[in-house]
Amino acid sequence: MAPAGTVCPGSGTFTAPTYYGALPGESDDRSGGRTIIQMPSLLNTIPGWNGSVTGGSFTAYGDLGGTGTATQVLTQVASVDLRIVQVANGAIIFDQMMTPGQDTVGPFETATVNGLSPGRYLATFTLTDSHGDTSASQNPFVVEPSGIVAAQGTEGSQGPTAATGAITSAGPQGQAGPQGPQPQAGKSSSCTLTNRTVGTGRSKHKVQQIKCVLISSARGLIRVTISRGTATYATATAVVRPGMAQIRLRSLRPMKAGRYLVTIFTPGRKHATVTHFTMRI
Repeated sequence: MAPAGTVCPGSGTFTAPTYYGALPGESDDRSGGRTIIQMPSLLNTIPGWNGSVTGGSFTAYGDLGGTGTATQVLTQVASVDLRIVQVANGAIIFDQMMTPGQDTVGPFETATVNGLSPGRYLATFTLTDSHGDTSASQNPFVVEPSGIVAAQGTEGSQGPTAATGAITSAGPQGQAGPQGPQPQAGKSSSCTLTNRTVGTGRSKHKVQQIKCVLISSARGLIRVTISRGTATYATATAVVRPGMAQIRLRSLRPMKAGRYLVTIFTPGRKHATVTHFTMRI
């Protein structure tokens, strides 16, 4: 059965959306357990959600998340397609497969994008795993005008010497510029883990305290989870105000040194926003 209570059809295939960043799963009444459908994921993408890039040429990136080593995660991914559509007319400007790779952080996908003029665009990342399953994410972004540097001219002749003590008057004050974009929930976010010793005598033991700091663009409900693979290590749900918010998470199991996935889920009137980033401890 799917998370929303939908019975799996007779064909054996069901489609289920994610809830609070959770993976789709189904209960098997004959196995006595729960089957989790685990797919690799694409994180920390560039272009990012409501981000901006300079016109001309830029490099698109996406970190790969999954179970196992970097090499194992790469073998779980068959391909990642990047399609960029111009919002003004719906024209497909860029559509090609990204190139896999890995570095000290982990596995990733990359592609070089050319020929985007200033304006609004929609980037769609479509990941296909080794079993033929697909997942897609869309990021609206803006291409900013790139500066043009003119050729250096020849040096002119020296002008007349100005009169001593001459003071020019200040020019009129310019108009105030437009207000910048509102901060997006999950942008500039960070999470920290602190190990503390509590109790005395035989009851003395260590506990982990996890705190996440993020920027919220509006008052509302935010859910934060920290996971690695199929295991969830900490979670919290809180109502925050616009601006900087601090959320303390409830620890579900001890976290050891390594890289973890932080998922921030923000409901909205028209659609929800899910933001991912990685943390290391």
